Amino acid sequence: MFHLSVLTHVYNGKEAIFRQLHNWMQIPATLRRQIEFIVVDDYSDEPLQLPACNLNLSLYRVDEDIAWNQPGCRNLAALMARAPWLLFFDADNVLAPIGFDLIMQGLDRIPRRCLYTFARIEAGQQTSSHVNTFLVPRDAFFAAGPYDEDFCGHYGYDDIMLRNLWSKNIGDERFIADIMFQQLSMSTQSLNRDLHTNRSLLIKKLAQGLPRPKGIVRFHWSMVERREMPPPERAIDAGTQQG
Repeated sequence: MFHLSVLTHVYNGKEAIFRQLHNWMQIPATLRRQIEFIVVDDYSDEPLQLPACNLNLSLYRVDEDIAWNQPGCRNLAALMARAPWLLFFDADNVLAPIGFDLIMQGLDRIPRRCLYTFARIEAGQQTSSHVNTFLVPRDAFFAAGPYDEDFCGHYGYDDIMLRNLWSKNIGDERFIADIMFQQLSMSTQSLNRDLHTNRSLLIKKLAQGLPRPKGIVRFHWSMVERREMPPPERAIDAGTQQG
């Protein structure tokens, strides 16, 4: 059984995912066996194809062209996750292998029913934690929300809506200062980033008392592939052998 599901998604950003894969492969094999990695391709112009790598890795693809479908991608990844803990982050946020080690060490000790955020560094300077980067129990994630897919189609505020749902339905949130994500320079170009529609939607939902989302994964999707690490006695892990 996996202890942690690592979830991210991408639209026309395969280089960021390749960078993530390279980083994940630096995690010692004994630790990697306890983690599953889930990537959702949000209908990229060129369907994402992943290189060979020794990971427990699942790739899904959204089969519909939906603008700003991050909430749907994150819900799909969470729905498919098989571990009791979920680690969400955008593809342009990178966690060093030691960070995964620290998270895994703490899973049996930290309180459940709590959402954990992390420190972040950008261009060598520490900045605020990223609203889409957090660790949360899978059951609590679905009890709180999950993401409201009414926000799909327009930019922004889906993350704020989720955190408001968490505050209302669960409540506890803690910041972990000694685990730090690195913010990379990456931006999706040529998409409409006007916030007006989703800002108005958030205000409406706040006035309604933050109703729970009605239905999730409201689109066609497919599993592209699922890979499993071989048992230890059969595994050939050159990175581990080299120390």
